[in-house]
Amino acid sequence: MTVSSNSDQTIEYKKTADKSDVKIIRQYLKKSGKPVSLEMIRMNTGLATHIIDQALNELIKQFYCTADFDDDNVLFYSFDLSKKRNQTGLREVILNIPSFFLKLVVFLFKFTFTAIFFLFASTFGLILSLIGVLLLKSPQPLILLAVGLWEGLKLLFYNIKGVFTGRQDEYRSAKRGMVEIILAYGFGESRVRDSLEMEKRILRYLRNNRYKITLAEILLITGWPVEKCKQEITYLLANFDGDLYVTDTGTVIYDFGNLKTDEDFPASANTDSYIWNNPEKTGAWNLNTYKTNRAVSTITCVIIIGCLLFIGFFVVVAELDLRPVLALVTANPIELFTGNPDMFFFYIPVMLLYFFCFFLLLSFISRFKNQLVNRGINKRNNDRLHLKYIYDNLPVVDSAQLKSEKINEFRKLFGDYWGETEFDSSGNIKYNFELLAAELMAVKAERSS
Repeated sequence: MTVSSNSDQTIEYKKTADKSDVKIIRQYLKKSGKPVSLEMIRMNTGLATHIIDQALNELIKQFYCTADFDDDNVLFYSFDLSKKRNQTGLREVILNIPSFFLKLVVFLFKFTFTAIFFLFASTFGLILSLIGVLLLKSPQPLILLAVGLWEGLKLLFYNIKGVFTGRQDEYRSAKRGMVEIILAYGFGESRVRDSLEMEKRILRYLRNNRYKITLAEILLITGWPVEKCKQEITYLLANFDGDLYVTDTGTVIYDFGNLKTDEDFPASANTDSYIWNNPEKTGAWNLNTYKTNRAVSTITCVIIIGCLLFIGFFVVVAELDLRPVLALVTANPIELFTGNPDMFFFYIPVMLLYFFCFFLLLSFISRFKNQLVNRGINKRNNDRLHLKYIYDNLPVVDSAQLKSEKINEFRKLFGDYWGETEFDSSGNIKYNFELLAAELMAVKAERSS
């Protein structure tokens, strides 16, 4: 957009905010260190209102932010610029160490498993290929071996790459292979978690409730503390072009009418998205059938017993010293086999013995970890049932159905929605949630209007 003056000079007006505008506002927010309004930003930066709106939307997508009205119904933004969204902090890193360790062990398990079989496949494959060349008087066996080894190396490379990128390797077929079955037996099925699960649930709730929502409903959908709910709703406002307004009763309504479709939905509240109707699922140990697990167990036991009998037979009958056999894991195979060719026949059973014993030990640890994780999930699901009890008994809730040791956690969760503590005529404690009930009634009336 351009405007021409009498002096034939042209003044350029910016239509959209660029990185420099975002940087200016970010510097002002950092310097201010307190909640700011749109007018305060405009007065201190000199930027146009539409530029500030766009820049704030970009910052809301990058950082945690809450938007609240003051007593004069002026909207103030409060940013936490210390950490970006989805950025892993020190606490999260420490908490993820056990999970990372388990993933590392699985990776080492896969790598060792693949490397051992790749070593023997290449060694015996080379011997068989040379025999084939001599018998057929053709280089074809060596060419086939080279192609096979190249494909094996590519498979190994993509498996390693998949560990660091988190993506499935492109060689993985829809049908579960033997490696997947063995890993499921030893380490259980992987827990797949959708990082956008709560956001999808909120959007589904909006669709079923005329695209209007309040902070109290966000709390009941997610089970998050009020402060985190404020950050989430502000983030949704920026991403889905939402709007907010204050009703006559002082309730803040978040309106996402731009998401509206031609379908008509009932105005009554749909509670299917509430947290107590969507409990976390506990992880089954693995999805292998009983027949498959029994087969893997049998094979593992047969291999271990066979290796022990094989080694024991030659130790007793051939009076073989056991120390070189135990040193096979750390010894250089090429030097070992060159200096003592008899050791070559012991390399496979000893490595398999070490491998499967280590595998069984890790499977016991992983099973125990799975039980601990499931215990934590069951505990969280049980605590969320108290939210249902509070919702069903609004506005005044009897303390008899709430765990006394959890009261401080509930207070922290509900924040300002936690009203005054009352006593009935019998001296029983009652908790007042009038603000929560009033907000739910207000948004229900807005949907009906």
